[in-house]
Amino acid sequence: MPILDRCWNPLMMYHFTNVRFGSYYCAVYTMVLHIVFIFYAIYAIQGGRTEWFFSPYFEYSQRGTTAAASITIVLCLIFLFFTFLLCRGVRRDNRCMYFPWMMGMTIEILLMIGVGLWYIVRYYRNLFSVLAAILLWTIDGFHIYCLLIVISQYQIVKNLQEPKFEFLYP
Repeated sequence: MPILDRCWNPLMMYHFTNVRFGSYYCAVYTMVLHIVFIFYAIYAIQGGRTEWFFSPYFEYSQRGTTAAASITIVLCLIFLFFTFLLCRGVRRDNRCMYFPWMMGMTIEILLMIGVGLWYIVRYYRNLFSVLAAILLWTIDGFHIYCLLIVISQYQIVKNLQEPKFEFLYP
């Protein structure tokens, strides 16, 4: 039994759709988000402003910013590949292609929770740290919802593909 039968979508007329299309929407959302992260990392490498408190490269030197942004670019490219696998898996009903995206999203969710806690613990005197953590955890809640949609699609495909045996003789 899947966790969700249908999912919310702001683009549809009745605002609900099945989890198959919801999985596509989650893939598009994560693809766009990671492309934006890649462009921000390129901006940071080229000497853009990263000294704002809400910047992910806050308190890094130029050399540290270059190293962290390069790692961000590599990880985002890997996650873009996982998103491509998710789209192919949903289209072909191949549930094994869901796993890289689900594992990557789980790691990303845990990382966002950890960064929010680190903001609060490290900058406990700064009130902006609480706001940054709340904003990060709000985005994290949407990522958890996207993960639940893909897990529900995985469960539906699993129930359709597993064999059903009927024993005729006791």
